[in-house]
Amino acid sequence: SFRSDDGEGTDHGYPLADSMRISLFLSGPNVAHGVLPSPRRIIDVLPTMLEMLHWPYDPQTLDGRAIHGIYE
Repeated sequence: SFRSDDGEGTDHGYPLADSMRISLFLSGPNVAHGVLPSPRRIIDVLPTMLEMLHWPYDPQTLDGRAIHGIYE
């Protein structure tokens, strides 16, 4: 527990790996159906969207990397 009072648990979920993960749902033309087998990082969303939109950007300026294989 990260609380200083006598309550049990934490305020926003639990400090466990499964509680710290978020879901990302994509839908649209040319987006593949299914679930990716491995977790990705939230910072990978921006470069993925930029590549999907064919927006010019320098990948070296971002910490995230595009998620490939989810769209055509």
